[in-house]
Amino acid sequence: MQVTRTEILKLYKNLMLYSKSLTFTDPAYFRRRVATEFRNNKTLTKDKDITKAKLCCAEVLWCKMLLNPLCRLRAGVVSRVYVAFKHTIDYSKVPKINESDLSEQFVRGSGPGGSAVNKNANCVVLTHIPTGHVVKCHTSRCQDENRKRAREMLVAKLDEELNGEESVAAQKRKLESNKYKKTEYKKKKMAQLKSEWKKREGLA
Repeated sequence: MQVTRTEILKLYKNLMLYSKSLTFTDPAYFRRRVATEFRNNKTLTKDKDITKAKLCCAEVLWCKMLLNPLCRLRAGVVSRVYVAFKHTIDYSKVPKINESDLSEQFVRGSGPGGSAVNKNANCVVLTHIPTGHVVKCHTSRCQDENRKRAREMLVAKLDEELNGEESVAAQKRKLESNKYKKTEYKKKKMAQLKSEWKKREGLA
């Protein structure tokens, strides 16, 4: 079966377009390799050799297109595992507050927002009487939202004071730190593998 010029050009174009979707391979290097292979194969004259070269390039494209979604799928699985891991945060020690232990005041807010902020007493100042902790919340123009948020802030403050490293905030910081360390390790490992691969290919 004779390979036409149109088929060769279409295959070359598809390989170049595919390079844009590469994640773990340098797209520029991939395009250079493809261009080099096609230049080298321009001297082929026998139909058998041309067909073989075309099939090899097509197989490369097919294999890489098959593997790329698998890599993305694996990344998605890792992401879902991390999300599931986040849900293992222990909330059992989070302190509960009684409304009878709270002293609540509503004061005028400040900052941008016009009269809705500067003239209305929608800023919440919440005091926890047993500990003396005070939180001030003015994240919203809505007083009810600020009341809810102020209580969340107070609970978080008490949680950190009472539970230290076992508080929800500390657990979240630890998870973020572990995630960052894993990401940095993967980057270094990938850079190392890439460097070793370039040395083997004689590109270093």
